[in-house]
Amino acid sequence: MLYRHTLRVREQVGIWEDNNTGSFDTAGKGKSALLAAAYRSIKAEVYGQTEDQVIAVFHDFEKFFDTIDIPILIEKAIELEFPILDLALTITQHMAPRIIQCDSFCSKPILVNRSILAGCRHSVALTRVLMLTGITKINIEHPLVSTDVYVDDTAMLTYGERQESLDNITNAVIDFAKFAHSMHLKLSHKGVIVAKIQQVAKN
Repeated sequence: MLYRHTLRVREQVGIWEDNNTGSFDTAGKGKSALLAAAYRSIKAEVYGQTEDQVIAVFHDFEKFFDTIDIPILIEKAIELEFPILDLALTITQHMAPRIIQCDSFCSKPILVNRSILAGCRHSVALTRVLMLTGITKINIEHPLVSTDVYVDDTAMLTYGERQESLDNITNAVIDFAKFAHSMHLKLSHKGVIVAKIQQVAKN
C-alpha cells in the first residue's frame, strides 16, 4: 500500500513518459488499441482497392511480463535517463519475494529473478523503456514498413508492389526478431501474418 501511494504522488515517471513515448507507441495518452486497429484497417482498405499488395504481421511475445530480463531493463532505463529513484523503488518492489495464497494458506516465499508485475502503475512505463530504442531503430531502418506497439503487441504493415512488399516486410521482421532475441524475449507462435492475397501470406 505504501508503494502504491508513493507512485500516486510522484510525477517524475509520467513526465518521462511524455518525453519518451514514440510516435509508434499506440498505448500513449489519448490513444488506444482500438484506434490503432482502426487506422490499420483504413490503410488496408485503401491500399486493398488499388493494385498494391498489403501485408501485415502481428507479433506476440510469449509470457512477456514474466520473461523480462531485469539487468537488461535496468541498463536500458539508465541509457534513457529513467527517473533513478522511481526505478530503484519499482525494481525493489517487483523483485521482492512473492507468496502464493490459496484458500487462506500461504506458500513459502518464492525468489524472483525475472519478470515484472503486470498490474503495477509503472509496468507500461517499464515496457516503454525496454522497447523504445529497438522499435525506433526498426522504424528508421525500414521506413516503408509501419511498426506500431501497444505495450507488448507489435504490428507491422507495408504495401506496394508484391515482391518489394515481401522483401520489405521480411527484412523488418528479421530485424525485429533479432531485437527480441537481444532483449531475451521469446516470440509466441500466436503471431499472425495477413495479406491481400492468401498465397502471399503463406510465402
